[in-house]
Amino acid sequence: MMLLVREQVARYKGNTSKINSIQQMKNYMIKKGYSPKTIKSYVNHIKHLDHALNGKMSPESIEDYLLTLLNERQLSHAYVNQMINAVKIYSQFRFKLNSERLHGYIRPKSVHKLPKVMSKDDVKRLFEVTENLKHKTELMLAYSCGLRVSEVANLKVTDIDSKRMVVVIHQGKGRKDRITGLSIKMLEQLRE
Repeated sequence: MMLLVREQVARYKGNTSKINSIQQMKNYMIKKGYSPKTIKSYVNHIKHLDHALNGKMSPESIEDYLLTLLNERQLSHAYVNQMINAVKIYSQFRFKLNSERLHGYIRPKSVHKLPKVMSKDDVKRLFEVTENLKHKTELMLAYSCGLRVSEVANLKVTDIDSKRMVVVIHQGKGRKDRITGLSIKMLEQLRE
């Protein structure tokens, strides 16, 4: 593993245009407000792509590799779409491609699967076996209001509006604010 990292560092040290392109890509994404996780993911995609193509990246070789990911490696369409997003941003800086050429990458159709949903009895049992009041309230809040773990963790008392029976989520996923409904049972649990 360490040898692979050294090889990648050596490859990038020898090619300052790649380093500059990746840094320009990072700076662009920071300015556009991408999350740090997305930036890290896209940079890793580009480094992986460069490694897979032995440093011989071109728009044509990238398209061939994307096809390989789908056909031979059977990777998910979501993964390939994320790779295309990374490549589009990187290509602006590395290959100086215009916007018309960037739209040439064909995206695989995304797969929509039904979510796995717990039954009412399973949810009830989950709440019954949780003895810690704080943890039980957090679980109930996440379930009843449809909140993510990070949203529950960042929630403040002032975000709960008992007059309008809503919970205000500030800067959730995608740095967006949203409002979700609050049930009477959930409000009683929060007050407890």
